[in-house]
Amino acid sequence: MRARPIALTDHGVMFGAVEFHDSARKHGLKPIIGCEAYIAPRGRFDRTFATKRTSRCSRRREGTRTSRAYLQSFLEGYYYKPRIDMELLEKHNRGLIVLSGCMSSLVAAPLLKNDARPSLKAAKEFGEIFGDRFYIEIMRHGMPEEDSSTAA
Repeated sequence: MRARPIALTDHGVMFGAVEFHDSARKHGLKPIIGCEAYIAPRGRFDRTFATKRTSRCSRRREGTRTSRAYLQSFLEGYYYKPRIDMELLEKHNRGLIVLSGCMSSLVAAPLLKNDARPSLKAAKEFGEIFGDRFYIEIMRHGMPEEDSSTAA
């Protein structure tokens, strides 16, 4: 019988990953470790406060490489919160599965302002880096204009 998966997605950090992994395994579950990363839109060295939260990055098998990327993001990109940039994601993308993210992501936020160009640009960049490991995230946000009778 295959182990049932269970996921943990921290915001900006992966501090709970080891304890979560060990506990899931102990209980016969398959741990999926993720992080909702904060993207520094002008690069991790820019210290202008204008970060966007974006893609949930789920780790597969490549833990050491991924951990190095997060350590590097803390050492070089930390500015009010841990940040990563597209350069680090591209360099350390092996083994990552990426979702487009929440309403404040690089993909979704421009759509809320009726500006599809930046959304398409960001989605294309994620697609070029991650290929078939990039997914557009769809979720119900409970916004008043949503019709709950037709929403999935």
